[in-house]
Order: sequence, then C-alpha cells, then structure tokens
Amino acid sequence: MATLQEKEQTGMEESDMALINCPECGKEVSDRATVCPNCAFPLEEYTHRLIKCPKCEKKILDTEKVCPNCGFPRADSANKLNELSLKCRIDKDIPNMRKYLRQAAELGNPGARYELGRSYYHGWGVPQDLEEAADWVLKAAEQGYKYAQERIALFYMYGKGVPRNLEKAKYWISRLETPDPDFYERTGYSTSYPYEDTTGRAVFLRNRMEDVRSGNLEEPSTFPF
Repeated sequence: MATLQEKEQTGMEESDMALINCPECGKEVSDRATVCPNCAFPLEEYTHRLIKCPKCEKKILDTEKVCPNCGFPRADSANKLNELSLKCRIDKDIPNMRKYLRQAAELGNPGARYELGRSYYHGWGVPQDLEEAADWVLKAAEQGYKYAQERIALFYMYGKGVPRNLEKAKYWISRLETPDPDFYERTGYSTSYPYEDTTGRAVFLRNRMEDVRSGNLEEPSTFPF
C-alpha cells in the first residue's frame, strides 16, 4: 500500500494521466501537474484529492460540487449517502451503514471521510491501518472540517500514520483556529458541525506540542478520537 506521502505526490491511485479543471482558473490541466500552466495556481496539494465521477468515470477534484464533465451532482449525492449512513447507524444496520459511509467518503463528503478515518484507526469493520486513517482524515481536514483538522494535527504531532512533523502539526493548529464561514457553501456539506470551541482546542494542542518538543511523548487519554 502506498504511503500517505506517496499519495500526496502521485495522486489518489496510479492510473493513466487525465485532465482536470484548475480550481482557480477553471481551465483543463493534467492531473499530474504541480502548477497550473495557465494561471500558476499550485496544484500539488490538490492532486491527491482526485475522485472518480461515478457517472462519467472521469477524475475530478473534491472541490467540484458538480462534475464539470457530465453534470453529476457530486456534493448533493455525497451528502445523501452520508445521511443514509447516519440513518443506518441509528437503525443499527451496520453493513449498510459502512457501505454508504464509504460511498459518501469516496464522493468527497468531509464528515464521512473523517468517520472512515476513525474506522481505519480503530479497525471498525475494516483492517486497522493507521496510514489509511491519516489519509482520510487529512482529506477531510483539507476540505475545512474542523474536527479533522484537530485530529490530523495530533497525527503529525505523535507520528500516527504519518512521520512525526511538528511544523505540519503547527500548520493544522493554525487552520483549526482560523474562521471558515464559507465551509458549508464551499463543500455542500449538510450535517451540523460538532463543536465550535476551535480556539480552546487550539490552545490545548499547542500545550501538547510543547510537551512533545520537551520530550514528553505520552499521548492524551482521548487521542485521537
């Protein structure tokens, strides 16, 4: 299995080159490009977030609410699948809950991606895989999902599924406490956000990071979920 670092560098999976739309200028570029040749937008951080449209099967970015190739309503479909997963959880229909959760995550629903990351971290219904857990949580964090931003900071802080990197942990703590009022509109995500005390959580994380810097690697009792 490819490491998270390899996925960040080469894309979500190894396949033939495809064309995607630049999130900045909207023009077609190669999915392997690190910089848009039209507007110089840095694409490298986006290319590992490519998903396959279930209708036309072309690669699109998870920033696209609607597939630019065939018009498939990616965000709305992902939300509906996530809602089905939540309903199945309430009904204790675990097999269908897991099926819809994965489908929603693969279509780019940030809450589903976070929950799938939790599943891989704990081995709930899937083989335990910390790298896979970190990969899904990172995707949700990049979309702006605050719970995921908090957790990926801890992953980098303690080296869970990723190499320990305090600079990246610091970056995600900063993202956590940065207001993101356009999150729902940008992602099309329909489920209420779990908590609002991002400043308090950021202070907690910074204190933990200072402990790690001083050599105290004892993990919080609630780490990471």
